[in-house]
Parts: sequence; structure tokens; C-alpha cells
Amino acid sequence: MAITIGVDFRPALSRATGVGRYFEGLVEGLGRVDRENNYVLFSSSWKERPEPRSRPDNFRLVDRRVPVRVLNALWHRFETPSLDWLVGERLDVAHSPTPLILPSRRGRSIITICDLFFLEQPEATSREIRRDYVRLVRSHVKKADAVIAISETTARDVQDKLDVPPERITVIHAGLDSRFSGPTEPVAPGAREDYILTVASLEPRKNLPRLVEALALLREGGFEGRLCIAGGDGLDTPRLDDTIRRLKLEDSVDKLGYVDAAALVSLYRSARIVVTPSLWEGFGLPLLEAMASQTPIVASDIPVHREVAGDAALFAPPWNVRALADTIECLWCNQELRAQLVARGLQRKKHFSWDASAKKARALYERVAGKA
Repeated sequence: MAITIGVDFRPALSRATGVGRYFEGLVEGLGRVDRENNYVLFSSSWKERPEPRSRPDNFRLVDRRVPVRVLNALWHRFETPSLDWLVGERLDVAHSPTPLILPSRRGRSIITICDLFFLEQPEATSREIRRDYVRLVRSHVKKADAVIAISETTARDVQDKLDVPPERITVIHAGLDSRFSGPTEPVAPGAREDYILTVASLEPRKNLPRLVEALALLREGGFEGRLCIAGGDGLDTPRLDDTIRRLKLEDSVDKLGYVDAAALVSLYRSARIVVTPSLWEGFGLPLLEAMASQTPIVASDIPVHREVAGDAALFAPPWNVRALADTIECLWCNQELRAQLVARGLQRKKHFSWDASAKKARALYERVAGKA
């Protein structure tokens, strides 16, 4: 007997970044692997409307003209209205893209934890996250019927910091967007341009000012490459702009703003290297996209980057600007090393598939709903 799963799909519908792209990929995968159960994708916004997209017949998008902040406040403070009422259908499972439960009349609750950065550095997060997530996450994680962590690294954090037994946590990795699974022939060195690409919203955890400081050190040694930053503005935009001005690198740093996945494909494949200097991540999707794009990587040496990239990247301590600069220079100047990392990356990316992740999600939905 089919079950009905309600998914809060709002993060995927407007200028999607990490969480939004995770759910976009997961839903695409579910559309390929599950034609039996019913999925209700919920959207709400006062101004924006979702773009029409073709999906299987067992998927339905419900859009309500309710401001996101108003609805979140009602959910987080009063646990109303129910998702069932909003979508006009009884749900067996309500899947939240955040660590906080979605109100549902009788549906089982699944929450998603991408990372616990908001507990470690709440001052570097948005006002809503500081106000609600920090206060509510412990009670919600206890009440939820299941917890999805998007990496083994996050799963360990959830166990250690929220005291959640491992049997209540299911790790469901991100997969590779179909737009990045195109040509597999080698990218000729001559097709590369002399720029470093970093794909990151301008948030404190992304550590972009230190990357700019590393670029300044490289410039002192005669480095002529540019830095391209693909990501929308965030809490760290003023500090990043100040760093660029202070180091007089306005002509060497290109801030591209938000770039959608379709446009990112060519940016990755034209870059000489990709650098991800983050202090904290839940997964690290740019690593996977860079590997699929045959672009070698310098990544910050944090546990989740090791989990995703394995031996297909060079690693540098994110707090050490000199070490970051030296690692970038090492990869930039060594074509043989770049080719080795590209070959390893093409093998490594095979470990991550949206179809495999969707199968795990379907099994979890059915188990939680009592079907399995």
C-alpha cells in the first residue's frame, strides 16, 4: 500500500544553495526510483512562485502564498498550521529540510541535519537560526521519528552533541547533479583559464577573507591568476569586501554573485583549480562537482572534506593563510599532480549517486511509516 510523504521543498525553489540543492537532487532521485508512493512538495512565499517543472504523476507541488518568515515563526513557536492542512492531504510522513519538525496531524516526522554549525557559532548565523534552532533543536531531535544526516561527519556530531543514538540516524549523502554528469573526455589543459574558482555563499564559515589573504601572498611571489567567487551575499560580505580593498586586490578578485547550477558547469570546467577553504561544512558539494568537472581541488583539512574527497584533493589547514597559499601554488604549478587528482576524482565521484541516496530515503520513509 502506497504512503504519502510531505516534503518542505521551499529551500529548493529560489536561488537554491546547499540545503536547497540537496533536496532538489533528492527529489529528482526519488522521481526515478519510486513510482509507487505519493509525494507532496510544499512551497510557500509571498512574492515568489515556483517554476513549473515536469515530474512523475506521483509527485504533486502545492504552492501557498504565505510569507516564509511568518510560516516559520508559526511552526517554530506554536506548531501550527499542520503541513497536512496546508497541502490539503493526510500525510503519513512529514520530511523537514531542517533540524526542526514540521507540524503534522498524524504523520511521522523526519528531520534533516546538514551540520551543527549553529550550535558552535550561533553569532555567525541568521537571526532566525539563532532564535529558533539553538533553542529548539534538542527537543525536536528527541521527538522526531528519524534523523537524516547528510554525512558521516554530521552523524557523529549529532551523536556526540545532541546525544542521539546511532540507530536513530540515517546517513544519506548528497549526489551528483545530472548537469555535471555530461562529457567524460579529458579537458585539454589549453581549455583551462587562469583562475581559481571557489563556490560558496559569502558566510563566515566559508572562510573567504583568508582565501583572499592567501591570494595576496601568492601575488607577492608573482602569481598572476585570478580568484572567481561564485556565491550570493551573506553575513561575511562586508568583511570580504574590506579584505579585498585593504589588500588592493579589486582587479584580481571577481565576485560573480549567485550562479545557478547550469551556469556553474562551465565555470568549473574552465577553472584551473577549485579551492574550498571552509571552516565548517555538512557535506561539501563543490568538491563533488569539481571532481565531476575534472578540475583539481585544494580543500580545507576538515573531517567532512576528507570524507567526500578522499585522496582526490590536496588539503590545507583553513586557519593557516601561508599553508593555504603554499598548497594552492603547489597544485597550480604542477600539471602532473593536477592530472593525478583529476583521475582520482573521476573514480571518487562514483561513490555518490542521487539514485542510491533516494533509495535510502524511500526505505526510511516506508520504515518510519510502518510499511516496511
